[in-house]
Amino acid sequence: MAPSGACLMLDPLGVAKQPPDRRSIKTATTSAGKKVSFWLEEHTTSKGILLLGASCPDTPDPYGGDAIPSFLEVVGVDKGLALLRLRTPDRGVPTDYFVCDIADDDQEVAQRLPQGIYCSGGSVGLLRIVDGSSYNSRDKYLVANLRIELDENTEKMEAHLDRWSPYLWDNKWNQQKVDLPFPEDKKVEYMCEWRTDQVVSLGNSLLWFDLWRGILRCSNLLLPGGSSEESEDHEPPKFQYVPLPRLSPEKPIKDAHHRRERPEPFRSVACCQGKFIKLVNLHCPDGNSLEVETWKLGRNRNNDGWSWSMEDTYKYEKLRDTFKDKFPPESSLPQWKVKPPCFPVLGTHNSSILYLTLSAQNTAFLVRISVKDKKTVRMAEYSTFCKHRNLLRPVDLSKGNANCTDPTDKWELVHIWRSRTLLSRMKASLLPKG
Repeated sequence: MAPSGACLMLDPLGVAKQPPDRRSIKTATTSAGKKVSFWLEEHTTSKGILLLGASCPDTPDPYGGDAIPSFLEVVGVDKGLALLRLRTPDRGVPTDYFVCDIADDDQEVAQRLPQGIYCSGGSVGLLRIVDGSSYNSRDKYLVANLRIELDENTEKMEAHLDRWSPYLWDNKWNQQKVDLPFPEDKKVEYMCEWRTDQVVSLGNSLLWFDLWRGILRCSNLLLPGGSSEESEDHEPPKFQYVPLPRLSPEKPIKDAHHRRERPEPFRSVACCQGKFIKLVNLHCPDGNSLEVETWKLGRNRNNDGWSWSMEDTYKYEKLRDTFKDKFPPESSLPQWKVKPPCFPVLGTHNSSILYLTLSAQNTAFLVRISVKDKKTVRMAEYSTFCKHRNLLRPVDLSKGNANCTDPTDKWELVHIWRSRTLLSRMKASLLPKG
């Protein structure tokens, strides 16, 4: 699968064909007893972009319609491990989660998580435990799910932390009621309206992000039996709440049906170099310009809490000037007010690298920008793009890998032409082999 140490972006719109090298395929069995296989395949013309592929038998439609396909997606990545979700849009088919080592071709079987709890796509996180206490310490990991739901007995919103590790003797989720330290004046509101958009690991902690409100950081996650420090006085999980900095827009945007809009198209967080948390936000301060601002989370002066500090603010128009001429007339880049950039993602290996998704006339590009010098620009075309499909946030697969290189340095849009339904392609002959 993914070469060990590579810094790779997963193309969420890609449809990978089954690779001929079957050693790169991971296999598993769903909770319904179906055999499933999945793999990562490198983009044919864009070095550094991977496509996620899967093979799973379709589910017969109980009403006699077309067979129902299943969909696989990457939920989280930590230190070479990936948490995958396989879902089928049918109420009778349970959603399954799998953990596999994407950098180890020798590991052919992925671990399926047990059923028994409800996990939403954003509420579950993956933590690889590297404590150096034993030879096999890199094989330890933990999956945690944060649920906030209505208790039928108390008629109040209650929070539960579900944890699972493959080293638990009973192979069941450890479920525990927890108290979330929200501000007292907003606790009722946050308990009702909190929604996790991203889960990020930092050290041996997990951070649940509501990108409209703040962070819930949880330490002491390790379970007795899943750590070398197993003891009877094992400390319980401890939560801390950290509000977001003052961002624009500040309050959640709601649609015509009063549903909370997703913030991912213009805001995201990342753990950079495995050491600190950064946030990137796209906003329009005056209606006539677009700004890219980055924030860093660190300890405050008294070292008794966490606080945000703004790192930089960049004018998107200046960044756009560095790459707009690389788009040919037939795929010209429209003005940002017409089709603004979306899904900002910070590089986890190099925090000065910013990825933006840009669309132009039925095609889409992943653009890599070095915001520090505003000159190093690479672009790669999404392998498939359809007008009826919404763009999705790409995933950086290098999370927590301190030894990774950066194949996206090889990206270069060198030649574009029309060929049947493809609007543009990179000239493969000018790209490095292997």
